[in-house]
Parts: sequence; structure tokens; C-alpha cells
Amino acid sequence: MPLLICLMLLWGSALAQPAPPQPAQAVPGPTAPPAPQATPPAAEAARPAPAAEAPAAEAPAGPSEAELRLAGWQTCTGELPNVPSQRAIAACTWLLEQNREPPSNVAVALYNRGNERRRIGQHEAAAGDFTAALAIVPSDPATLLNRAIVRRAMGDRANALVDLNAALRAAPGNPNILANRCITRRRLGEGDAALADCDAAIARAEPGNAFPHVARAGLSLRRGMDGPAASDLTEALRRDPRADKALRLRAVLRTKRGRVADAQADIAAAQALSPRVDAEIAEIFGPGLVP
Repeated sequence: MPLLICLMLLWGSALAQPAPPQPAQAVPGPTAPPAPQATPPAAEAARPAPAAEAPAAEAPAGPSEAELRLAGWQTCTGELPNVPSQRAIAACTWLLEQNREPPSNVAVALYNRGNERRRIGQHEAAAGDFTAALAIVPSDPATLLNRAIVRRAMGDRANALVDLNAALRAAPGNPNILANRCITRRRLGEGDAALADCDAAIARAEPGNAFPHVARAGLSLRRGMDGPAASDLTEALRRDPRADKALRLRAVLRTKRGRVADAQADIAAAQALSPRVDAEIAEIFGPGLVP
């Protein structure tokens, strides 16, 4: 059996069905599985012993520490396919609890655990992970952006804006940071500055990046500007047909226009891509945008 499959099975066994972590608590990490025990010999039948006993089969060796650590990193960082967030969180926690990683690796494990916690709505715990990572790498733009996202989701828009400004100083012109600052400024009442950020984000977005158009579309829907919203959502889905938030916002427009069956198809597709898509849209744009 290939080594990677063996390691996935080992981690699947060690991390099977972890208890969902509470927002401010660490998830218990997996432990190395015990070495397999040799099977005891069967009872001897009442007959003469054979002339020579066959040697007992040796138990297979357990995984080495290096193999467990490699599997842990692959699970924590999402290198293995289709890893559930809870399993990735548990793997990152296990690596951190070993207390053997250099600071740069600790920051990576904290960032990845925080990102997985953000994905499943554990915002307070995610913010704690990002803050701990930033204590090691204070100007990392991805960590600043993700802490801004969870701070905004928790209603702390002022500090979210502080993080976004710092992220843009570290990564000037980054379209996703600009788009998130656009949303945050709009929710703080800074309409003109918000629009400038959204326009700049769209101008700088890579061909496959749909999020800046989604950001501007959501703000247009908030203002009752259905035509501009429809144009932005069409472009977003041209760039990325699997953009879950674009699909969910298009369903809002289609419902308004009486295209109920098409709207339901968009909702089903969006929720298949991200079960939390409705909650995420509320966290980004505020409640009430989607029913």
C-alpha cells in the first residue's frame, strides 16, 4: 500500500470523529497509534509436537515519528484531498502540542487552524489563532486579512479596518484585501471610499478572481441597484462558475424577477459548494440580504 494512503488511514484512525471544539478551547489532538501487538499463539492440540517450530511472524513496525509529523502537516495544511475542517484543526493542534516546531512553523500551524475555524464559523477561536500567529509574523498580509474577516463577522468593524489597512501596507494593491476593505468601509458608512476600493479591486483582480465583483454586487444589492449587481454577478460567474456567494446572490435577483426555479437551482448549487454560504453572506454584508 503506498505510504501516503497508509498515513491517511493512520490519521483517519487517530482523528476519527473528533468532538467539535468550543470557540475558546483547543481541540484535543491525535496521539500516535500504539505499535501493533503480536497475535498470541493458538493453544496446542493434544498431539506430538512437531520436530521444529515455525518462527512466529513479526508484528509490522508502527509509523515513525517523522512519518506521523509529515502526515500531520499534510492534514493541517490541506495538502491531502477532502480533509474535513475538524480533522485539519485536530492535526494542527496535535502539531502545536508536540512543542517541537520552530516559530515559523508554529505560525503556519496557527494560521491554518485559524483558517479552518473561520470556515466553520468559530470566529472567536479563529481570531485567537490569527493573533497568536501575528505575534510571530506581525506583518503577514494573509493573516491580517483573515483576522479582519473574523473581526468583521463578530461586529468589530473598526478593528477589522485597522487590520485591512495594515495588510495593504504589507501587500499594496492586493485585490482581495481591497475588496474586503470596500465592504468594511461601506458597513462603517464610508460610502465614497468604499466604492473607490471596490473599483480598484476589480481593476487589479486576476482573470479567475471573482470576489471583487461579488463584493461590489453585494453592496449594490444593499442599495437596491439590481442592474449593476446583475452585471457584476454575471462577470463573477464568468470568472469562476463555482463562486458560491455569486450563485447565492444571483438567486436573490432571480427570485425578485420571478425566476423561482432558476433561483432554487442557484441556491442548491451554492449550498453544495459551501453549506454556510447564507451565514457567510450575512457576516460579510450584514443580515437580511438573503432570506
